Amino acid sequence: MPVRKPATERQRRLGAELRKMRERAGLTINEAAVMHRTDRTTVSNVESGRFGVSADRVRVWAANYSCHEAPYIDALAEMARERRAGAADHVARRHKVPRRRCSAPGRGQRLPGASA
Repeated sequence: MPVRKPATERQRRLGAELRKMRERAGLTINEAAVMHRTDRTTVSNVESGRFGVSADRVRVWAANYSCHEAPYIDALAEMARERRAGAADHVARRHKVPRRRCSAPGRGQRLPGASA
């Protein structure tokens, strides 16, 4: 089995932001995996930066987490698009992720796809 390359700074940062988004939505890894129609190890690997993630997947996950902060999502999607080797420092400087974060749904609100 080939040795996996270490996670890039971009992957780690993007994964950390996705994890924060999931946690703000009040979801466990298992709940997120069901929502994304994947398994918990995929969610864990993306959030830890071991797996890369596409800009489309960033947008789908943000929607699943009821995050509609366009500048924040756009910045994360742009980070996901940046795949050049050694570009992590360039990306971190060029794509400043807005400080404002998505908040959890208010009382009585349900996340899309959440069971009763």
